[in-house]
Amino acid sequence: MIKINVESTQIPIEIGELKVTIDATAEWEAKYKKLKEDFDKKTAAISKKTEDGSLKTETADKQYYDLAGKSIDAILGAGTAEHLLSISPNPRILSGCYFSIKNALDAELDLMLVGVHKEKINRYLKG
Repeated sequence: MIKINVESTQIPIEIGELKVTIDATAEWEAKYKKLKEDFDKKTAAISKKTEDGSLKTETADKQYYDLAGKSIDAILGAGTAEHLLSISPNPRILSGCYFSIKNALDAELDLMLVGVHKEKINRYLKG
């Protein structure tokens, strides 16, 4: 008999009282990867403009917070950033939340990948 465990692609996320579930399909992962790349490019561009003096720090901060909010909405669903701001009305919270969400999702996706390959690895190690 062959028995194969199927892993769920559902990833539950809790941020304070807010509960969201992501369905981490291959399509979702591709969009998520692109979102992270875009975020990194845009934040690098903002930093460069701030360093060369063509963008004021206050304006850069607002752009960072807006970008973090849009990224959170793209990952967790429209209105999530606004909900988080209603709980903690400091826009800096959004930046911290974005990185916490990103790091936790990256770790969870890595675990899912290990789960997929664990059976193959065990068979290989057993010979």
